[in-house]
Amino acid sequence: MIWETPIGGVAWAVLDLETTGCDPLVDRICEVAIHRVQRGVCVDRWASLVHPGVSVGGSYAVHGIDDHQLRDAPTLRALAEPLAARLEGAIVVGHAIAFDLAFLGAAAARGEVGPMPTRALDTRALAQRALRTGSTALASLARDLGLPEPTHRAEPDVLATRALFDRVVTELRPRTPHDLWQAQQVAGPATMRTDVAQQLAAGLARERMVDIRYRVPGRDPFIDRLAVSALRPPWVDGWLAGKGVRRTLRGDRILWAEVADEAIPTARRVKGRGE
Repeated sequence: MIWETPIGGVAWAVLDLETTGCDPLVDRICEVAIHRVQRGVCVDRWASLVHPGVSVGGSYAVHGIDDHQLRDAPTLRALAEPLAARLEGAIVVGHAIAFDLAFLGAAAARGEVGPMPTRALDTRALAQRALRTGSTALASLARDLGLPEPTHRAEPDVLATRALFDRVVTELRPRTPHDLWQAQQVAGPATMRTDVAQQLAAGLARERMVDIRYRVPGRDPFIDRLAVSALRPPWVDGWLAGKGVRRTLRGDRILWAEVADEAIPTARRVKGRGE
């Protein structure tokens, strides 16, 4: 299953759409761009205007695409095959990707394209998890992080999204796409990524310290070495060596965890001893 594939072997389809409005049942796609990325290299870049069959109306003020530019553009139906080819075998990545998926799903329901992905990675949610920033709008993140500037045109926005995705992957150190899927669940109750839980459990079982990167919302993340004393996902109890304190940590705030070579000090191997 692609979501459990080691991260280095995954193809990513970084996607962005421009549309004639915000309602996928009424409005239509007027531009699409996809960059297919494998092992950190963009192996295919594709972008096209799309004749929407309706006027762009007031959406012109957002993306600057007018009806005249779209007059001779191919329809989405005509682009169905090249679109599907670029998505095949890849995991879709986008910023606020639920918006794009809704439009692709509506197009599929109308028979304009084949079945479209329903599960994807959202760089907005991943940035909210991994990075201390203000707004999570793509333009704000690009400005704050020094990324390529998005312009509300499909391909420039894909370039910005690609750079943002690279940044959050570096911060989160996932082992599989499923780890990223878990990381982007920023709403609802606390959770713990499977890969993080595995490293914490291994440290506890082997009596080894675990290096962690931890971020409380609104603060910069910190790295410390944790002596795990109890693991009860989504919570972990332990002693933070750098801070010299015992803490109960939320699993969803652990950006990554890696078992260290250092043994847990004897005084820290039993909960409460030495405190």
